[in-house]
Amino acid sequence: MKKSISYVLTLALFCSMLSPAIAVERTILEADQRLAKLEYYAYMDLETADTITKGEILEARNEIILSESWAADGIYAYVSDPDGNIVNVLPQFSELFPSDWDVPSFQVSDSIVATESNMGLSMARAWHLLFNGSVWLNTPPSSGNSPSFCSIATTGFVGTPSEYYIETISAWGTYNYPGFGGTYNLGFSNRSTGALIVWQTNLPNGNSLSVRPPRNITVDVRASTFSLIGNWGMQVHADRY
Repeated sequence: MKKSISYVLTLALFCSMLSPAIAVERTILEADQRLAKLEYYAYMDLETADTITKGEILEARNEIILSESWAADGIYAYVSDPDGNIVNVLPQFSELFPSDWDVPSFQVSDSIVATESNMGLSMARAWHLLFNGSVWLNTPPSSGNSPSFCSIATTGFVGTPSEYYIETISAWGTYNYPGFGGTYNLGFSNRSTGALIVWQTNLPNGNSLSVRPPRNITVDVRASTFSLIGNWGMQVHADRY
């Protein structure tokens, strides 16, 4: 009887040791299967597809696109650490994806608008704090379209002696404090078209994303997280010329 009990306990222990490994293998297998499905649709011919399949193609392409970090062609963007050191320059969209893939577009949502009066008139060039507050970051939907929390016009006081343009927009978030762990996602988009101009995924807590935006547009800033859902301290700065 004791031998039987000992055998059962040993078997149970062995199975418990196997379970995590089996779970990991299952997760990897499911991820591989999902990626294979995404790639199957993403690389299909959009022009010859029927209406339903076109939707599946575009959805698959967007999910693949939003799993990478990039800047729209012609846009310069980079990531900096909490000390201000540039740690990565984002690749151009066309360097990562086929020529017939389009930059994703997001629906416009209400956000705090940094007006011309926020930018000040006293200096020809200056850094301006445009947003400093708490923002609830959640897991992004599959479309990536998290609500924007700040909007910045890249040109102001047009046609007057005080006309200016934004050289650089920088945004960053912290959860508790930089280096706490976890990551977040940042996106800059053109408010009038909804098209993304920069997308950075899995940005380390406390690191920032900067972009040199086009003139004469309004930029929406949006953020989300996969790892630390909750209130993040978000800041947005702009370098004005």
